[in-house]
Amino acid sequence: MKHTLKALLILLTALLFASCKSFPHGDDDYSLEEVVKNVPEQGIRALVHGADHKRKLYVVSWSHPKNFFNRYNFVISPKNSTVKSTITKLNRGDILYLKGNVNMNRGQAHIEVSHLEIKKVYDPKVKYPAGKHERITELPGDLINKAEEVFYLHATDESGKVLVLEHGDTIVPMIVRNPKLTTKLYRGDYVRLAYKIHDSDDPRRVTHLFLNDKAKEPVKVLDSIVKLHEKEIEYEGRMVMFPKSPTINRNIFAIEAYWPMDKTKAPRYFTLLPQDFTTEKFEAMLKKLQDQWDANPDEIFMGRNKYIHQKLRIKIKGKGNVVSENQANPQIFADIEDLHVLGGKKKEVVDK
Repeated sequence: MKHTLKALLILLTALLFASCKSFPHGDDDYSLEEVVKNVPEQGIRALVHGADHKRKLYVVSWSHPKNFFNRYNFVISPKNSTVKSTITKLNRGDILYLKGNVNMNRGQAHIEVSHLEIKKVYDPKVKYPAGKHERITELPGDLINKAEEVFYLHATDESGKVLVLEHGDTIVPMIVRNPKLTTKLYRGDYVRLAYKIHDSDDPRRVTHLFLNDKAKEPVKVLDSIVKLHEKEIEYEGRMVMFPKSPTINRNIFAIEAYWPMDKTKAPRYFTLLPQDFTTEKFEAMLKKLQDQWDANPDEIFMGRNKYIHQKLRIKIKGKGNVVSENQANPQIFADIEDLHVLGGKKKEVVDK
């Protein structure tokens, strides 16, 4: 059944996702080494995944034009003053063309960019009258003088050699010397990790953590997202929209689900999809959600990479779907009758 659902996810990709075009001409997947080989001279096109100007942390993603799941993330930094000036203008979703030298740096690829062009500026065209997210978490902050902490796992990279963690409302990378401890982790897990803060003489370097693999229990999974796969689940939470972008060819809706054990931790976001997956069912569910979103435009808040409605809530019952360690978001497959939008105004139906 898991293989069937994975095939369904690939089909869904064709409906939802568009990759950032780059050098490949064939259908085969490309290894990280093959992509890296093209960066210095030929260059690559990439998408801005995150741009934290305050911390000077910039992450871009390359993806195969025919396979969204063949993708790699790179941390980028400027090599010269021209690139430094351009990089300050980046925003999530912008499409770039870049060249530079690549440093694998313990498994996480870093590009020192010598040439950078913004090919297309991303404008989601979404108004947010309820305000926007302003980062408040400072690093290393409350991570100092601790030996362990509970994190939300934002991503894994290079077979567990690098973890990307969410702490407060910000992102912190963790370097793993013994990836055997982390290979079975999934994006969306809540984990307790033993760590040490990486000391650096470079004041420009963002805070990094090292997994303390000498600790008695370096890694403890407190809540595994993959355990929800094919399980009947039910949630109620705020309505969320991921807007049409260079990687998503239409607006996609989700439900915000806080961890019951500690609601101060980052929540999960479950994408909402029909149980009976046909184009008609898919379009009907999207229309139901989009209509209610559009009928209540005054309470939209801009999050870090999403828009969150302050009044509309989703109540849903369905089946969980988690088929990949780095799946962008877990999914809930549900009958449209088991999806309810609570609160706000209802869309008016005009008789013709």
